[in-house]
Amino acid sequence: MNEPSNEDKSYWVAGARTRRHRYFYPRNNMPGILLFGVIAVLGCLTLVVAMRHYMVARSLTNPDFVLGVIGLFAVLLSIYQSWKLWRMDQQ
Repeated sequence: MNEPSNEDKSYWVAGARTRRHRYFYPRNNMPGILLFGVIAVLGCLTLVVAMRHYMVARSLTNPDFVLGVIGLFAVLLSIYQSWKLWRMDQQ
């Protein structure tokens, strides 16, 4: 059975153990933080596209509004999740 080891070079660290299961968690959360950073950048790009459409048309259409809300949601969610992962890494 291929189980992650508890060596220094391993990405996985052994966590809690029950009678039937062994739990592992990652040694650091940097891949998750970077993933949410990419999501934040994509959210910023959607906000820029929505604002550019608004500035050109001088009227807010429904698709532009939805695009802006999606971009804002992506940015806020990714910043919050990155902060949570970073804080978990500090403990």
